[in-house]
Amino acid sequence: MKKRFTIKLKILTATVLILLLVGTVGFLTYRQFNQVLSKLQNSGESDPALKTTKSLIANLSQAEIKVKTYTLTQDSLNLDQYDEYTKKIEHDLQLLKKQMHLTKIKNVPLDSLYDLVHEKLGIFDSLLVLQNEFRVEKALDKVTLSIEDATRTVPVEEEKRRLFSSRKKEKNPTTETIVDYSTVTDKLSAIKKTETLQEEEQLQRELRLLEKDRLFNQEIQAILSKLELAEVNLDKENTLETEVIIRNANLQIVIFCVLISLLLMLMGYTILRYITRSNRYRKVLKRAKNEAESLAKAKEHFVATVSHEIRTPMNIISGFAEQLSGSKLNDQQKDQIQTILKASSHLLKLVNEVLDFTKLQNYKLELEATNFELREVIQEVHDLMLPLAEAKGIDLDLSISDNVPRVVVGDAIRLSQILINIVSNAIKFTPEGVVSLAVIVTDISAESVGIEFSITDTGIGMAPEHIERIFEAFEQAQSSTTRTYGGTGLGLAITKKLIDLHDGEVSVHSKVDVGTEILIDIRYPIGHIGEVASKPHLQLDALDLRSFHILVVDDEPFNRKLLITILNKYKAQITEVTNGREAFEIAKNVKFDLILMDARMPEMDGMTATMHLREEGKNRETPVVALTAAVTEEDQATYRDAHMTSFLAKPYKEQELLKLIIQILHLETHEVSSNGIRKQASSFALDFSELQSISNGDDTFYIEMLETFIHGTKEGILQMKDFASDQLWDRVADVAHKISAPCKHLEALELYETLKEIEVKGRTGENSNELFALVKSVELISKKTLVAVQNELKKQTSH
Repeated sequence: MKKRFTIKLKILTATVLILLLVGTVGFLTYRQFNQVLSKLQNSGESDPALKTTKSLIANLSQAEIKVKTYTLTQDSLNLDQYDEYTKKIEHDLQLLKKQMHLTKIKNVPLDSLYDLVHEKLGIFDSLLVLQNEFRVEKALDKVTLSIEDATRTVPVEEEKRRLFSSRKKEKNPTTETIVDYSTVTDKLSAIKKTETLQEEEQLQRELRLLEKDRLFNQEIQAILSKLELAEVNLDKENTLETEVIIRNANLQIVIFCVLISLLLMLMGYTILRYITRSNRYRKVLKRAKNEAESLAKAKEHFVATVSHEIRTPMNIISGFAEQLSGSKLNDQQKDQIQTILKASSHLLKLVNEVLDFTKLQNYKLELEATNFELREVIQEVHDLMLPLAEAKGIDLDLSISDNVPRVVVGDAIRLSQILINIVSNAIKFTPEGVVSLAVIVTDISAESVGIEFSITDTGIGMAPEHIERIFEAFEQAQSSTTRTYGGTGLGLAITKKLIDLHDGEVSVHSKVDVGTEILIDIRYPIGHIGEVASKPHLQLDALDLRSFHILVVDDEPFNRKLLITILNKYKAQITEVTNGREAFEIAKNVKFDLILMDARMPEMDGMTATMHLREEGKNRETPVVALTAAVTEEDQATYRDAHMTSFLAKPYKEQELLKLIIQILHLETHEVSSNGIRKQASSFALDFSELQSISNGDDTFYIEMLETFIHGTKEGILQMKDFASDQLWDRVADVAHKISAPCKHLEALELYETLKEIEVKGRTGENSNELFALVKSVELISKKTLVAVQNELKKQTSH
């Protein structure tokens, strides 16, 4: 388990490391590629200061063009456009001032550019000032004035002729302008000379301004070149940084791939190593499992075989001892027979415990799911254990909560086994005081109910370190317990496994010399009263089998002799054979009413013989009962598959055999006379084996129980008579219920059935005459029962 945990931890650690590496490298790579993308985007854009500078230079160029155009055309529109470019230049200068603090370009005198632009604008303004648009007009005015000064006006007469008139001359007086060309020429020469001097002077000024402008342009161009060079260097730096980022990213990816590869190789190696080990372990486990299964099968087969071999002679011993106990024997012989019955009953109990434990260990025991009356089962356990408690002088209290449902679905027999084991254990270890069985509902729904069984006692208790051991096989709380109280140590181990089979829980709380409390929680589906199977109340009184032909099949002569002895008492017609083949041959031609057949026989076993009987002959429908010591689940399934009607486990009691015969043949076994008193059977015998089994070999305890039965029954009969005389039928019913349970343990069935009938009819209080007759009948029957118990008591005390 530790190695498996270590491997899981290694794989988990490697997986976590891989995830962390993937996440880290993914994050770093993502961040670095974002940086690369950002730098690539920035590299496609000029520096803001450089961009503004270029815009400034472009606007300066346009302004210069407009100035030069104006000098040529004297068009005022160019002046307006010049003003607009001047405003743009001022805007670019202001923007450049702000961007100078943010630019990444260093070592470029952008502040000097501001001064150079203003100087250049000053030159433009000076050039515009030199361009006097009225200079030509003034020169023309001078020319005009000089001409006027050199011009004289002289009067002149002019003769005109009229059309179609006579030739008579008509005189018209006029004036004539005379210009002194020499004077004009002199003045024009003077004006030209003056204008030439002014033109040369203006040209010199323009040349000086243009030269300054050229120098400024060179300085501005130098700054622009520095800016462009700085931008190129900045791009180079960005490119180098991008290359570094990419190289780092590639290096990280390579390192990541190497680490991931190493981790994956380590993980793969670990997994392969784990798989190799797992396969090796799986083979070992499979081999161990096969060996364990073989061992379990061998153990199961051994237990079944030993059980079969023990049950077969036990069947003969207990069977003939039971027959002898009903015959005329002296006291010593009866005592010896009872000793034989007690020993065989105890041995049978041990065999059954070992079989149950083996089934539970091999998961071969399955729970039945039938509707049963929960309160009735609990009451029967209490009634069964009450004589045991009374014999020890302790109280056995029973408390059932009102909301406990009447009918649930489950295995009533196994629940009884659980409660009997726990309660009998509590009684065994309680020298004085009280043992209590309390049943409550922990939770309930429409479909199911949670039941808690609480068994508490005031016994010897247990130390905390011993509590864990009580449910282990062949273990008890202390080694001295077995010597003091007896027992095999299997009872509680079986109980724990049965509780687990119910998906229930059990807890133990105990304190030395104070007592013990055992809590059992089991959940049951809620059942329906209509689905509860009715319990037949069969009586063996006056059983007459003379009209029935029964075939007895067994290879063991003592078993046949036992069966014949029992059946002869009831006058049955009997045919006996020694194996299945003989049974089949005779059954082909002779019709039988019942076939009692051993399961294991030479030549042909009982199952094979039964299958042949079902196929041909006169007994295809005849009931076949398997009498066998093999009673495992597999064996029972084999009997069903062979179409056997039922089976009876060896060793069996006479009454068990007769009950089965009565059920299969559907017989009535008792009659009631007109006065309500039952007819007595021709023979009478009690069975003390169950009581002896409960005492577990403790003769003193056995004697105490016999004495308790005698005292309790006598007192109960007297109370019933007193209550009947006062017609207190409810009280009569209570007393009948109280003393009926011990009668069942002794197989005093006639007395038990009569008491149960009184209990039922006493609850209703109807037909008091019949109740009086039944009480009288109980008194007569009880005397016979008490005599038999007193005889048994005498035999025990005479030892």
